[in-house]
Amino acid sequence: NHVGNFCDSPIMADVNKDEVYIHDSYYYIGHFSKFVKKGARRIGSSKWTSLIDTVSFENPDGSIVTVVLNATDYSVPVSVYNDGEMINISTCPHSIYTIIKS
Repeated sequence: NHVGNFCDSPIMADVNKDEVYIHDSYYYIGHFSKFVKKGARRIGSSKWTSLIDTVSFENPDGSIVTVVLNATDYSVPVSVYNDGEMINISTCPHSIYTIIKS
């Protein structure tokens, strides 16, 4: 970058090479902003393994959004339990999923 601190950002440009680099965080931000609406509040969630990361939000319309990240090289089974309903998925390696309960 122009000040030489070499920070990371979702999109970076090398003006000398006329190249643009889009990092994974760009897509993660887009993924969250598509499903987690303005005014949403973060709610509790838990996980049984360190192989995934997860976070949940309640949107202003009452829908519950759970985002699951599998950053491993393995497929990881995930069960999301919400209000008496169980959803089972098998996450692919290096993937992000969103589960929405209306």
